[in-house]
Amino acid sequence: MVSCFATTFAAFLIIATSFIANKVSAQSFDHSVSNKVAASAFTTGGMSFKALLKQGFVSLQWNAAANDSIQEVTIEKSLDGILFHTVSVVDQSISTNISEPSAYNDDLIADKMNPVFYRLRVKHQNGRETISSVKKIDPQSAPQMIMISIPAQVTGDSLQFSIPDNWVDKKVVIEIYNNAGELVRRITEPQAMQIIDVEMFDLAAGTYLIRTGCEKQLAVNYVVNPAKL
Repeated sequence: MVSCFATTFAAFLIIATSFIANKVSAQSFDHSVSNKVAASAFTTGGMSFKALLKQGFVSLQWNAAANDSIQEVTIEKSLDGILFHTVSVVDQSISTNISEPSAYNDDLIADKMNPVFYRLRVKHQNGRETISSVKKIDPQSAPQMIMISIPAQVTGDSLQFSIPDNWVDKKVVIEIYNNAGELVRRITEPQAMQIIDVEMFDLAAGTYLIRTGCEKQLAVNYVVNPAKL
């Protein structure tokens, strides 16, 4: 009976954590934790564009204004900010939902230690062409991923765990995301103690993603908040 429960619980946790990870991956962590995680945006001519540094890739996202008919968007990349080359062309003529941002992910394996630059060349259906401002991404500014041991399941009304010794007395930020990928709680400890105590009693039962960061280090864990009897 115990073995059956453990197997069922493990399967549930794998499915739930995979779903949360996909939702949260599109969101950037608190910049005060990741110490200037590269992110930039611009808005011009009714179109917004932002570049976000993720783990191993850059996420480029853009939105067109409701009254702006775009034919295609060319994504251009440069290693010096001067000479650009095309990395992809996105056909926007068949886009039906302008409220949803368009996106492109660019792998950083080949350039992981050097700054890279991006811009968008936009071709409008009326023949007009515009170019975005240049976005600089510095891969070296990405947070270092570390491991922190956190209980897989909340016991009682709070989640308690120990942080690394080099985080003690420093600013530590804890972010909690629900199974829809929504940020439900952010806790800031200006001078963190060794043991972190996070209240969970008022959160619904389910699986949560916990992101804990200090300076340029970041840890990601998953916990289950069981139903209260």
